[in-house]
Amino acid sequence: MALYQAPLPKHDTLLPADDAIALLTAHHHKIRTLYQQYQRTDDQDLKRSLAEDLFATLALHATLEETVFYPAVATQTGDEGDRLVGGARHDHQVCRDLIAALRQYEAEEFEARFHILMDLVEQHMAEEETALFPQAAEHLAEGMDALTKTMQKRHHQMILS
Repeated sequence: MALYQAPLPKHDTLLPADDAIALLTAHHHKIRTLYQQYQRTDDQDLKRSLAEDLFATLALHATLEETVFYPAVATQTGDEGDRLVGGARHDHQVCRDLIAALRQYEAEEFEARFHILMDLVEQHMAEEETALFPQAAEHLAEGMDALTKTMQKRHHQMILS
């Protein structure tokens, strides 16, 4: 049985936000919305398409965090920031590994494991929103404009590529 491969999503709903944290929070909202849409449908083709959209959004988000946001946070927040960034990077790798495995599964096994992935993603996003983002907002306040411009530029480049 052939595996369904959905096209990559159009990220027109991921517009640059006013600041770096708002941009990342907008990604979180998009991820949650895609998952809610996934949960509301019984159409297996639509589920696979939504899952692929979600995977692409997660990849975009993780790359933006890992290449721009996390380095800035780690540099400016000390030991606590290093700990949070290290944990976040680990979460991203676990998610990448799960997504790679999910792409090999058929419908029944995919469904159960997809929910495990989304539980991990939700825990990760909640930790970022309650611990990492507040630390970043406090410690990066003076450089937030420059960080935001860098993230917006990188975000735009990734969407166009």
